[in-house]
Amino acid sequence: MAQAAFAHFDGLLGTVVDREHTLDLEQLVTAGDLGSLDAPFTPDEIWAAVRRMSAHKALGPDGFTAEFLRACWSTIRQDILDVFEQLFLLRGREFGKLNQALLTLLPKRADAHKLGDYRPICLFHIMAKLFAKVLSLRIAPKLDSLVSRNQNAFIAGRSLHDNFMLVRQSLRMLHHLGAPCIMLKLDLTRAFDSISWPFLFEMMRQYGFGDRFREWIAILLSSSSTRVMLNGVPGPSIWHRRGLRQGDSTSPQLFVLAVDALGRLMHQALQTGIPRRLHPRRTVPAVSLYADDVMLFCHAEMDEVLAMKGILGIFEAASGLQVNYGKSSATILHGDEDSAALLEELGCQAANLPITYLGIPLSTRRPTVAQMHPLVDSVAGRLPTWKAWLMNKAGRLALVKSVLSAIPIHQMLALAPPKKTPKQLEKIQRDFLWAGRAAAQGRHCHVNWRTVSPPLALGGMGIRDLERTRLALRPRWL
Repeated sequence: MAQAAFAHFDGLLGTVVDREHTLDLEQLVTAGDLGSLDAPFTPDEIWAAVRRMSAHKALGPDGFTAEFLRACWSTIRQDILDVFEQLFLLRGREFGKLNQALLTLLPKRADAHKLGDYRPICLFHIMAKLFAKVLSLRIAPKLDSLVSRNQNAFIAGRSLHDNFMLVRQSLRMLHHLGAPCIMLKLDLTRAFDSISWPFLFEMMRQYGFGDRFREWIAILLSSSSTRVMLNGVPGPSIWHRRGLRQGDSTSPQLFVLAVDALGRLMHQALQTGIPRRLHPRRTVPAVSLYADDVMLFCHAEMDEVLAMKGILGIFEAASGLQVNYGKSSATILHGDEDSAALLEELGCQAANLPITYLGIPLSTRRPTVAQMHPLVDSVAGRLPTWKAWLMNKAGRLALVKSVLSAIPIHQMLALAPPKKTPKQLEKIQRDFLWAGRAAAQGRHCHVNWRTVSPPLALGGMGIRDLERTRLALRPRWL
């Protein structure tokens, strides 16, 4: 098993895949100047990064946490500053000793028996975490001006709900237009693990990142190694040669910078008329990106589908990111007798509306009660795991306020659910609070539910009123 795990992850992380070609990034990205990011590291900047790090993350191979750094800062401060001084001078030859990680495997399913059934979790050396955090805090303020508006992941001030609303608006306009169209929901195969480093650095250079900052990223990536943990025993070291480690603070930011090229490539293609504009009068975005969640629109015609696959193939060959068409889906609006041939060419499975996009039901119409049942079921499904008979009312109240009331907000931010749905959700909360189960009789409810929903200062228990919350969230999109 240990040999199989090593071979699997060494092939995934430690193998360089040759690129067939590059992209002419000067045609896609306006050159910028981010030379200010090359400034020397300051003690205040490093201490700010220490304070921003999560205190109780799982231990890496060194056994230290951010809480240790904060507690012992006066003692270890100078040693850490010395490390950053060497990194500023680009003396990163020995940084690999501080950039090791352990990879643990958590089962995704109860009957997991293949390596693909496990979720890899990387546990980093605290010094590598700190270096990545400092670089991440430098990149963060620049992302909003660098990344296109159709990519909203990991960028302050942007939200996945913006992506959902963009896709839903595009879907509705195309539905009302009445012309045959295809909506492609793409699955990128192990996106973070397979992105090409040369492509990443080409994008960073074009964005305007300075030589020194790119060298710091190169040190962080090229010196990284991982050992797979099985039964508490670490295996041989795997030296990374591609991909971005999940858990590294810079990884999400670097990923969105790289994958932004797909949106720009699609926009460039639309300007040339291949593929054609989706709407004759209105601007309908052809692509929406949220990290590695990709949604594309095109006309339901064979030449359009071939053009779309060609653009994706160009991006794949340059970036290392590959589309898994077997796990992708295609939704055809106003399809005709040629729809089957289009699906066969794409190699995707057909998906009828509504589909789930970013955890929210997506359709051309307002959601029905039946379509909101999965949300109600997900809230009710939390109750059996909590052993409510061992809790007093104060404990149950805390769970209602922090969990049961919070779960619906994600969907309610983007959707106006039927009035019955908030009532169903509140019934689950009410019965759990008063009786400790999903269903209770009226005699168990001590007071009217509208009495407990006001804030504590007004005599209530501070439980969110979902009906009023539904109304309060709507002005966000006005």
